[in-house]
Amino acid sequence: MAKDLKIDFTTGKLLNETVNGKDRVLQQIKLALRIIKGEWELDSSFGVGIFSEEGADAKAQDVRNMLSQTDGVISVKTVEVTPIFNSNGYGNLLIDAIIQIDTDIIRISERLG
Repeated sequence: MAKDLKIDFTTGKLLNETVNGKDRVLQQIKLALRIIKGEWELDSSFGVGIFSEEGADAKAQDVRNMLSQTDGVISVKTVEVTPIFNSNGYGNLLIDAIIQIDTDIIRISERLG
């Protein structure tokens, strides 16, 4: 079974702990969702186009593709991407997804941007 070093997503630092199983898959998903489309030099098509002019449906398809490619994800049940703008016009994306990992169905909710 693969293990990864645990990441503190608040500080962005690696911890002297390991994660495996479902926790490892969830950590991999959080990392994948933070990759902006065009940012990864090995595959410029990978990532979420948070700064693009694409609509929410295209961004949801990006997220679905990334989740499907994550090791340990059995299936992606639903993905919703909702743009959220503040009064200054700056925005974030709220990503809600339901995925299957092994026999568990898990809801993921992440805010990007």
